[in-house]
Amino acid sequence: MLADDQKVDLETARGMLVYRDAALPTLFYYAATRPAIARGDDGNYQLTLVHYDRPIDGLAGMLSFVVDLQPDPVEMDNMERELAARHPGADLQFQPIAWSDGTVAAAIIGGGAVSATPPLLGQNSAALAIGLTTDQYVLLRGSAGTPAAAPVQIVYSLSYAALRPMYGATIHFDESKFRDWVQKKCSANFVVISVEKTDTFEQLRQDGVLRVESVNQSGGDAPPGLRDAFLRSLQSILTPLPRFAPAPEASSGNWLVGFDCATVHDVQNMSRRLDTDMQVTGVVARTAVLQGAPGGLAEALAQRPDIELSTSASFIQSLTVRCHDRFGGRPLQRADVRITPAPSARDTNVFGFTQPSDAATLQLTRAPGNTAPTTYDCTLYFGAGATADAAPCQSGAIAIVPGQAYLDVVPALWYTYRQYLASVADDFPWELVHSVRLELNGPAALVCTPAVLDIDKTTAALAIDAFAPTRVDLDAVGYTATYTPRLGAKFSVPGQPAGAAIFLNPLRRRRVTFRVAAGYHWQGTSAIEVVIAGAADKAQLWADGKLSLTPAQPQREFIYWYAFDKTLSFRWRLRDAADAASAQILTTSSALEVIFPQAPAVP
Repeated sequence: MLADDQKVDLETARGMLVYRDAALPTLFYYAATRPAIARGDDGNYQLTLVHYDRPIDGLAGMLSFVVDLQPDPVEMDNMERELAARHPGADLQFQPIAWSDGTVAAAIIGGGAVSATPPLLGQNSAALAIGLTTDQYVLLRGSAGTPAAAPVQIVYSLSYAALRPMYGATIHFDESKFRDWVQKKCSANFVVISVEKTDTFEQLRQDGVLRVESVNQSGGDAPPGLRDAFLRSLQSILTPLPRFAPAPEASSGNWLVGFDCATVHDVQNMSRRLDTDMQVTGVVARTAVLQGAPGGLAEALAQRPDIELSTSASFIQSLTVRCHDRFGGRPLQRADVRITPAPSARDTNVFGFTQPSDAATLQLTRAPGNTAPTTYDCTLYFGAGATADAAPCQSGAIAIVPGQAYLDVVPALWYTYRQYLASVADDFPWELVHSVRLELNGPAALVCTPAVLDIDKTTAALAIDAFAPTRVDLDAVGYTATYTPRLGAKFSVPGQPAGAAIFLNPLRRRRVTFRVAAGYHWQGTSAIEVVIAGAADKAQLWADGKLSLTPAQPQREFIYWYAFDKTLSFRWRLRDAADAASAQILTTSSALEVIFPQAPAVP
């Protein structure tokens, strides 16, 4: 792997990027710093300049070429010669830089950039194509004889991995201080010293026996295993010495210094062996940006004549037609898609679809100079599930965009269909209602099947299919629910579906208490008769509309249901009297009380 800090500057090969290997000083990695127009095996430049016989949509032509980072042979030879002169007698090796990632972009003056991903080994060649306006074409063709004014720029952005020093340290061993340290231990009657390696290292450093010099080049903390590595190096040198062999007490995993004070002698030979240099290295990601006008562009433009493309030529457009609908007669039975003009001599221009998964692939023949668009239209056929006499629906002509690969036909854009599901609340007062008739209303083109739904207590959820062979506004659809009470006249309640759901529960329950005031004198009458007098056009329901208040039963409750009108009308009279009085109650309360014989008051 190349070393991050071993870039080699060359005097005779300025167009080369060269790094030395991190471990092998005779191995060098290289790359060319200037992109160039690639050459084929025949030596010709891989470049094509096309111009149209007349501009199309502001474009006058197209420039396509292959660019690479192949080193110039002269530069490569100069690099090898200069490095060989710097390392006489060495067997030098040269390898291209192994890139880990990268992109290449090209741009011409006055236009945007196009990009590609080059291979990471070898010449890093990539094919690029740039659309040219008239001004760019003239500029490019006019610069063919002046390489210094090339209007095209190439930018390679390539990543690579490099090895760099992260942390370095040097241990200096002082043999005289070590001798003093040992003598102190002996004077303290430590016949055998057995200390764990971490404590030993720190004790030696604190007493000045070891001096550690460290350099952190990464900016972070020292690696946690660095001190252990120092100790292993120190141990490997001390252990073989006769007077510093491991003590018998040494346990697995510890380094113990063991010596006999009576046999300690000179340790001068340790001085040069225990001075230790250690270094930690790591891999970093780098990016090299190599840019410039492509080499050989002027020569390639001079060598390769223009190609003129006639805009009257025909082009082929592959198109897959897909149809998305439920089909099966509810309500759509078949959809015919027609292409205008006909695609080609071997293809039909009408495609029939009867299944949701149907698809057809065809080839459209299109002339670049022809401005008339290719269009399609759709004819829809409906089954008896919608309405028996529904006429086919026509979509009208719709343009097919040049270059379009898929044509997704959605028939639901041209007709209307929704299935409404009607249901009744669980607490609906069926004991007071015989049946409910449901009828949809809305745009005149909308046909409902069935036209009317009759719902009773035994009926589960029912459905109404609403269909129109044209697009109508389903938000304008409403319904009318006509209720047939078991007692009283019919009444109707309008409503609006919630999407495709119709939920019938317009009635609210109310309890009214009629009672005679305490202390009322019943002389002259045996009862107070109360009669509920509901209007025929009111959406109100009750089981029995007559009440009788007597001395034995001076209080009675009356339960009724209402939809919108909160008014309750009633009249009363004394049983033995000829005159009767009437009153109305209008309140939002769900429970109220009427007290006799005073005029009924609303709380």
